[in-house]
Parts: sequence; C-alpha cells; structure tokens
Amino acid sequence: MKYLKILLGFLLCFFGRDGISQQHLSKTWSISTGIVLNAKGGNATLHYHLNSFDELRLNFYSIKQTYFSPSTENGLSLKTNSLSLEFSKGYKFRNIKKATTYFGMGFFWGKEKIEEEILPTNNLFGVSTLHETEYAPLNWVALFVRLKMLIPIHLARSKTLRLTFGSRFYF
Repeated sequence: MKYLKILLGFLLCFFGRDGISQQHLSKTWSISTGIVLNAKGGNATLHYHLNSFDELRLNFYSIKQTYFSPSTENGLSLKTNSLSLEFSKGYKFRNIKKATTYFGMGFFWGKEKIEEEILPTNNLFGVSTLHETEYAPLNWVALFVRLKMLIPIHLARSKTLRLTFGSRFYF
C-alpha cells in the first residue's frame, strides 16, 4: 500500500511543469518498477536504449496468487518468479508529445511453487509479449501501464496475463 501511495504521488507530476520525454536519447539506461494489478506482486525492469526508441529489457516479476487445488477446499498460495529478456520498439504519438507506446517480444524463464509443497516446483519457459504505454511529465520520470502476456511452452499454473502500473526513471 505504501508503494501504491508513492506511485499515486507521481500522478501529481501530470499537472506540473512541461517536460519532454527522454526516449530520444540513445545508449542510455532507465529502470522501471511497478505493481501487478491482477495479482499480488511487483516488477522491476532494466532498460537499455539502443537508439531513439528501440530497447533491450531485462524484466523480473515476483507475484503471489491464490491457487485452488482439487484435493482441498482451502485456497493455497502460488508464488511465481520469472525473468525475461525482451526487445521492444517504441512509437511516438504525434499529438501527445510526452507519450510513447512500446511493443515487444522476448523469452522468459521462471519457477512457480505452491507454498505448502503439495505439488513439485514447476519450471517455466516460453515466449513473452508486451504492450506498454507511458507518459513522461518530467524529463527524468515517466508513468506507464504495461500489458504482458506469457506464452509458456508447457502448462503453467500462474496467471500468464499481467497488468502492471508503475514509474520509470531515466539516468
């Protein structure tokens, strides 16, 4: 809840001074953190800007969700950690100069485990896709909404669709 208050504080930046987004810089870094809205958990992403809008991204997700097993009536907790490496391409809006949208694809690896160890740890591997729209009210910060879809090669118990809201810092 504390992190959510910090993110909502950045919404005040929308009404602050005009600034331009930093996506035009090449060979620079940025980092983003966010909360996953459709599960309990968070996300951290390291971005490397190849040119004006193309990026390499290293994502880490850690989510926890209620998982129901057919053999019990109680809800069990399923913890999932995943790491992904992706390439994304950005597109600038013509009329909204501070907004950018990204489309990307890559590979992910991860593990999911039920906390009571009823089932063994499940290793995950597959393809990930993403769509992200961000708004940069200041030169060094942007707010984003990311829709990420994981397409595992085999069965996954955890949610494969992740909706993330967060902030991105340029340095």
